[in-house]
Amino acid sequence: MILTIVIECVVICALFTVIVVTAVRKRDPVDYIYDYPEEIIERAYKLNMIDSLNIVEDKNRILKKFIAGCLVTVLLTAIVIFVNHAETFEQGMYISYAIWAVVVIYDVILDCVWFCHDEKVRLPGTEDLADAYLDYGYHIRMGLHGLILGIPICLTIGLFIAII
Repeated sequence: MILTIVIECVVICALFTVIVVTAVRKRDPVDYIYDYPEEIIERAYKLNMIDSLNIVEDKNRILKKFIAGCLVTVLLTAIVIFVNHAETFEQGMYISYAIWAVVVIYDVILDCVWFCHDEKVRLPGTEDLADAYLDYGYHIRMGLHGLILGIPICLTIGLFIAII
């Protein structure tokens, strides 16, 4: 079972990398501005790149993240049921959280190794904010938020498996 989880994590991380690299190469960095450190967001606002500094109440952003969370929950539930053959709440919760945690940690590493150093993700007019782009602590804190966010999602997956 451990080998299966390792293989799943490698495949999911590879797919995640392809999705992120493709999105970054094709989209304007302003499209994902709210994934940047606060100092860069504030500068983007001052430069009129974005309309609002109100990150929390950006309804489109919240809706997109909610839909993504639902899709991830469904996908992870299917993986845990059909690939890992989980049959109990505990199996579903632990397996899904193991996969979740590996992907979050991989994302933090990807951010620290790639995002922090890639000139293509730097917004025009923020070149002097190199320290903000190189803020590894920001990405680690966001990763910790991701690990915490995974708890209710993986509890839900465990519950789905227990009910099914």
